[in-house]
Amino acid sequence: MIRKILIKQKIKDANFFVEPDEIFLDSKNLQNFDLQQFEGRIEKPISKKTILFIGIFFLLFLGMFSSRLGYLQIQKGEAYLDRSKNNTLEKQIIFSNRGIIYDRNKIELAWNKEGEELSTTIRTYLSPG
Repeated sequence: MIRKILIKQKIKDANFFVEPDEIFLDSKNLQNFDLQQFEGRIEKPISKKTILFIGIFFLLFLGMFSSRLGYLQIQKGEAYLDRSKNNTLEKQIIFSNRGIIYDRNKIELAWNKEGEELSTTIRTYLSPG
């Protein structure tokens, strides 16, 4: 019984039609093969085993990805929701000191002075105007 099944399987695999242009090489281009374009090579079809293997690989990858996605969203979803609600940035204004302005003889023309009432610096000039 098993032998008959195996023989039928071999016959199914052996009965495929090959086009003549897939077998015979191009007779006009025998000397000038462009190997970069794969001229002069006989093409082989991708086997069913290879397609099956790649399909199984992608299904396993998709299954692993889906299971991880389900784990993160269904089981750990509440924890990540709480974490995202508490994840905020504190807005704080930072005043930077202004640069001192010199003339070409290295004499200060404008400088910074700390204010008594404010926590900011006040710009002071050598001569107002």
